[in-house]
Amino acid sequence: QVFKTGAPGAAGGESETKQNLAKLLTRIKEATRVADTALASAKERKATAMKRAGALEKTKAIDAVFAKYDKDKDKMLSQNEIQAYAKGEFKFNLPQDCLKRIQEGPLVEEGKAGVAAASFHWLRATVGAARELDRDMNRKKDREEKERILIGVKDKLAEKVKVVATAVETAHKDVIKAEDKIVDMRKKAMGAHYDKHDALAAETDKVIKTSRASYEKVKKTLDGLSSMVDPKYAKDVDAFLDIEAKALKTRMKRMELRLTRASNLTTRLRDEAKETAVREIVTMRQNVIKVIRYNQRLKELTTEQIFAEIDKDGDGEIDHAELTAWLEAADKELKPFKPPAAEEPEADEKKEEDEEKKEDGKAEEAKEGEAKEGEATEKPAEAEAEKEKVGLVPKAGLVRPTALAPAVPEKEPEPEVIELDSDKMDEVFSKLCDEGESSLSKAVFFRSVQQFLKVIKETALTDVFPVTASKPMRKLEAREVVEVLEGPIRDAKTKVTRVKCKALRDNVEGWATISSNLGTVFLREGKPSFKVVKETIRTEEFQLEPEGKKEGEEGINEEKKPDGKKLKLGEVLMVLEWPRKDEKSGLVRMKAKVKSDGSTGWVTTTGNQGTVFAEMLP
Repeated sequence: QVFKTGAPGAAGGESETKQNLAKLLTRIKEATRVADTALASAKERKATAMKRAGALEKTKAIDAVFAKYDKDKDKMLSQNEIQAYAKGEFKFNLPQDCLKRIQEGPLVEEGKAGVAAASFHWLRATVGAARELDRDMNRKKDREEKERILIGVKDKLAEKVKVVATAVETAHKDVIKAEDKIVDMRKKAMGAHYDKHDALAAETDKVIKTSRASYEKVKKTLDGLSSMVDPKYAKDVDAFLDIEAKALKTRMKRMELRLTRASNLTTRLRDEAKETAVREIVTMRQNVIKVIRYNQRLKELTTEQIFAEIDKDGDGEIDHAELTAWLEAADKELKPFKPPAAEEPEADEKKEEDEEKKEDGKAEEAKEGEAKEGEATEKPAEAEAEKEKVGLVPKAGLVRPTALAPAVPEKEPEPEVIELDSDKMDEVFSKLCDEGESSLSKAVFFRSVQQFLKVIKETALTDVFPVTASKPMRKLEAREVVEVLEGPIRDAKTKVTRVKCKALRDNVEGWATISSNLGTVFLREGKPSFKVVKETIRTEEFQLEPEGKKEGEEGINEEKKPDGKKLKLGEVLMVLEWPRKDEKSGLVRMKAKVKSDGSTGWVTTTGNQGTVFAEMLP
């Protein structure tokens, strides 16, 4: 076409080319439509052919079945052949009246001896209907039979339920007896020693056991009612019993709860007795330690010396007989310790101290004087009014009393008398010893007898007992741990409780206030356990050599120790040996067992700059 019309760029050629291309596109679309139509038609014909083929296959199969039972090959199924067909294909025996209806009905053409192949599909439908009718007849028969049987069964079950109701009433009375016994047991337990509680519980358990046996017998009878009939009627019987015996079952459930509660109460009584026994042993253990500490401070002995006094044979361990003998002879009337007499300094020493105080405090006194003077100048009237208010200046018209009323002396507290039950000393001694040990080692003795307090609130560590005459040595900071050396002693004058102690951080000894006269607590006894509050390590040895330590560093580089194991925050440490200061490194360290894995070793509690790595638990 291009050759005929010339080049596209030639005059008039471009327009003709576009027309020709449009015609080609139209023809292409038409060809595509015809092809799609032909393809769709082919698919439809194929589907139709497939259906026809399937139908032919089914027809052949039906014809094959027909031919199978057409024994005489006469192209018809007689009555005998129809019966054989029903038995062979459906395992169903057609009733004679049904065969007669088929023979006389429209399925058999007039003058023919049987059902022709063309009516074979109607024969199949007729056999199916006959089978369904037969099933309906059987279902009706079974239903009528079941109703007949259930009427008799229900009458018998109703009689059984009445008998069980009588047994339930008897069981209920037995449960009431058990509850009454529980009440009696609790009354007796309130006035009896816990040693008698187990016998009371055992006596009550016998009554509960009898009641439970009665209950179980009735429950077994009630549960077994449905098993007395044929299993195929069990569902109907259960439905009947759910209605007829509902009240009995509800009562039985309540009785079960009441018996369970009764058993729980006897168990609780036993548990409470065991807990009381444990508390008594723990209290007696604390009293033994209290007696040892009292006699140690009464005789002004060190922990080492009091250990040696109890360890008569000097073998380095305290056995049961040694401790018992020592406790029998020990003073068990714990009288409050009197405050130590204040030591008056020599005249020359006192004069020198006064001069030093004057020199050191001149500037401070001047500042204070100026401040006081300024306050007095600014508010003289308010100051006088305040003095008058508190009674320092008499009001107008009133005469100042010449003498104050005598102070009422504080009543001396009664001594605490410790009584130790010799029958329980075996258990107490085993509590004092480490688990599995039969004697008290020196380390365990020290751990029990030494007393340590945790600083709860900042307070001063002073040189002497009287607060008014004491000089502060240093400040005890919160979370510090101190070892008790003397006391606690109550100051009758200031009404504060004081204790002589040694600060573990720097081994400074002095007096500190446990609690003020207003009830503020500064020191509190903690448990023999610590909690890691800053990551540290556990080592095998007490001493640590400093590695790469610089001036002003917190401590030493513990992580470079080959046997060090890092302890994470929150780890709980059980004390094996109380903390003490390592003079070489300046660290406060203790021997402890890690609660999480049971490993033991030495742990730093306080660094040489005061950083707390592990603090005592309250």
